[in-house]
Parts: sequence; structure tokens; C-alpha cells
Amino acid sequence: TRGFTLDDANGEVFFFGINDEGYFWSGDGEADPTPWQSPEPELDPIREAGVVLDVEVTQLDGEVSVSVTSAQDPALSASGTVASGALTTFQLYLSNAGGDPDGNFYANRFEVVAGDPPGPEGPVIDTFGFVAGEAQVTIMGEAGKSYYLVYTTDLTAITSVNPPVLSEWEVADAVVSLGADGEVILTDDDPEDEARFYGVLITESPLP
Repeated sequence: TRGFTLDDANGEVFFFGINDEGYFWSGDGEADPTPWQSPEPELDPIREAGVVLDVEVTQLDGEVSVSVTSAQDPALSASGTVASGALTTFQLYLSNAGGDPDGNFYANRFEVVAGDPPGPEGPVIDTFGFVAGEAQVTIMGEAGKSYYLVYTTDLTAITSVNPPVLSEWEVADAVVSLGADGEVILTDDDPEDEARFYGVLITESPLP
């Protein structure tokens, strides 16, 4: 089973999951699994080559709307609107994959658009996913800034995410004082806990 959840300060407000029986999401939504092959697999393989999901999350006036579609599987059309406070985190989860690369799950261009004016613009997360048992995030960085992949094993112990309380997080990887604008790859190559919840911390100067 793999998927994602969206959370506000009170906990989970929306979930989307995938397992052998298909897709499922908040509000008792469900869809059949994507076919392993199309009627003409030699021309158009489907699931055996992986499935790309397009996910859009929009928050406006105390509501969060979610849409999940796939150009490879027109039958998949997951959507829902739920009441929510300001979104604080999204979580990717992956269970019972045993580190098999075939069990990878990625979120590419995962966008959250807030209805209220946002604060200072943060980095664009190009990819965030699980790579053969590793957790990895790729972002575009700015020269001179420092980037930290941080995690916690207990979200209930986090008292603030903006600004973060540094003592509540562990650092898994860091790129300190980036030399030039460009791609930053942060990796946790040994996520040995039962569950880890990640964030990316960007600072103007290195942490002490």
C-alpha cells in the first residue's frame, strides 16, 4: 500500500491510497486498478511501465479540494472537497514494499495553492519520493543558502512548523552554503524507523 495524506493542525484531512485492489481515497472513493497492459501492450504498455498520477490540491476559504487523474488511465478520476484549517503537511507513505525498487512511489510537481496570500516564496520541490528504500528530495537551490532534510518519528511532538523548532527535528542530510544556483539532492539513505515524517529546512546561514 502506498499513497499520501494531507494534514492540518488537527491531523489528517484527506488521504489517497493505492494497493493491489485499486485506488481509494477520502469519502469512500474507489477505482479499479490500472490495467497491467493495454490491448496492444507492444505499442502502449500501461502499468508494467509505471503509472504517472497528476495531483492537484487547492485550499480556499476553509476548504481543500483534491484531484487525482492519470493520462494513462482515463477511468481514474479521484476528487474530493473537505473542510480544513490551513494545511501544514503532506505525507507520503509506503508499506510492505520491502525496499523493492518496484515498490517506489514518487510525488512529482505536488502543488498546494492557498487561497490566502502566501508568505515568502519557498523552493519548488521537483521530486520527493522513496527510491529503493531511500527517502530523497530534489529542489532548485539558491547560492549561499543551506538546505537540510529533517525528519521526526512523532508528528504529535511538533509544536510549530513555521517557524520550526529545531530541537524537535533530526537532520538526515544537508547541503551547506550552496556554491551556485542549481539542483540540490537530499537523501536519507537509512530510514530505519517504522515511520519518518520529513521536511526541508532552508537557512540563510549554516546551522550551528
